[in-house]
Amino acid sequence: MKVPRLGLTLAAAMSLCWPATAQAALMQVIGSGAWDRDTMASAATSPDSSFSFDFTVDDALVHSPVVVSSFEYRLGGQRIDLAAPTVSFFSELQGGGIAMQFGDMLLSGYGTSLLSAGGRMNPGEGMAMTFSTNIGDAMGRGEMTIRSAAAVPEPATWLLMLAGFGIVGYACRRTASSRPASATRRAASMPG
Repeated sequence: MKVPRLGLTLAAAMSLCWPATAQAALMQVIGSGAWDRDTMASAATSPDSSFSFDFTVDDALVHSPVVVSSFEYRLGGQRIDLAAPTVSFFSELQGGGIAMQFGDMLLSGYGTSLLSAGGRMNPGEGMAMTFSTNIGDAMGRGEMTIRSAAAVPEPATWLLMLAGFGIVGYACRRTASSRPASATRRAASMPG
């Protein structure tokens, strides 16, 4: 009876810790494209150069501007050090698209709404976009994709899981070590 009671205790402890891992959904926003040949060169643009960016949004339900993390921007395959931008997403009624503000530069993508009717991120296939900046006449074409990003478990979750494995291992070892003794007792008590 000790092992089932131990299992129930472990299940109760895990259910108490579960809300710590059930946070808001993480969504990864990936964009790529190429700047036109007449694009004015800047810190984030260059004529005839490819560009890409990648960042994570901490919640599937978008409230503009959005808090982003793990932001990365590449120009011609080289990583450009830019501070994480302030990001705003636009609904279908607003014409769709995205705007990213890096200090004094605004990078905008137009053409498709990345949000569903309820204001949630809309994971799916790559969506065609026209990109532009407020520096010169920088224009580019590319696509954006939104996908679900796996949440990283919190330290408390890892500790609980390790403690659970330890308790289950201890219980199994204790049960296994007590079996031979009881089997020996039974064999000795049987009339021979």
